[in-house]
Amino acid sequence: MAEKLLRNCSKLKIISTSREALKISGEVIHKLASLTTPVPDKESTLESISQFEAVKLFIDRALTVDANFQVDNDNAPALAEICCRLDGIPLAIELAAARVQNINASEDQRKIE
Repeated sequence: MAEKLLRNCSKLKIISTSREALKISGEVIHKLASLTTPVPDKESTLESISQFEAVKLFIDRALTVDANFQVDNDNAPALAEICCRLDGIPLAIELAAARVQNINASEDQRKIE
């Protein structure tokens, strides 16, 4: 479909996200790295994990779902584990963070395992 649209609409530009190339004429591929993640550690603290991109994204998205969501030293190890197990993949992190109203970070971690 994208190829047909591009053929028929000369000024059309398409931005697509995918795990695989579309393999169409004129395609330009920009590979994106995963977000940085902390090394999971039972001793992780809010301070030690808050610098990582994956954690920042999780917190940002969790706050849009639950304005009372907080990361503290008690749930920081679980949050570090979640972000690491999700390989820093933004979509996966957003989907996990969207569930914070239903499940706390420790329970989320167990479900991902």
